[in-house]
Amino acid sequence: MVIRSRAKTIAFLSGVGGTGRTTAAVGLARHLAGLGQKALLFDFCFGWGGLGLERQKSPSYAALLDTDEHIEDAVIHSKTNYDILTCLPPPVLDPSIDDFKKIVWLADRLTEKYDYLILDPPSGGHPLSLLAAGLSDLVMLFTRPDGASVTSSYHLLKSLNAEGIASKVGAVISFVDSARQAASVKTRLDILAGQIPVSKLHNFGFIPRLDLNRGIEIGIEYAAEGSLDTIGHLNLAAIAMLQNETAAKAIRPAFRGSAKVGR
Repeated sequence: MVIRSRAKTIAFLSGVGGTGRTTAAVGLARHLAGLGQKALLFDFCFGWGGLGLERQKSPSYAALLDTDEHIEDAVIHSKTNYDILTCLPPPVLDPSIDDFKKIVWLADRLTEKYDYLILDPPSGGHPLSLLAAGLSDLVMLFTRPDGASVTSSYHLLKSLNAEGIASKVGAVISFVDSARQAASVKTRLDILAGQIPVSKLHNFGFIPRLDLNRGIEIGIEYAAEGSLDTIGHLNLAAIAMLQNETAAKAIRPAFRGSAKVGR
């Protein structure tokens, strides 16, 4: 019998929609799978997100939350070797206390079956976003350069700080035209974070506008086809270090060429 260590969990958050969060989550899941890691993308939007799956493959929201020990029956296997857990969208995404308990149970069960668990919750301060952050070892906060996105990221960071989990948050600056622009946005976030106060945010890199546009074109129509371009400039060494030493050694070289924006 093979005993698997518990999965390391990463939440992809953003203050507003349209930051490329889901596109990057798909790209990371595909990349980890390509490195031989067992990865699952857990759609915390429960069908309301941008995965664009063939709906007939997905269970209902109620059926997903009622999944018992055979949770693998609800998992969709992508063509690029990572797994997806999602469902048909409920009429209203307003989880009850019992729903939250079931979601936590599902996430816990999944950590026993995978190396990496990637959570993609709704944007903003939705309770599911805070839950995803609380369940995760690492939180990647996606921010565009525009003022509305930066401000919303600040308010989300305030909520995370109030929950005592801001220390594991790192910034990803998306839809930028250059590394210099990404560094400028990161500095603005650091200044705002200092008002909470939160120590300087970890730096998880940036995603160029062209790479995200390409990723959206080929990646989200069907979630199984994730673009690897969207993670080319991310500093993901921290993700490698989340896993055990053997896995970290296998993953770390893949990210040595990642661009690093000044912290």
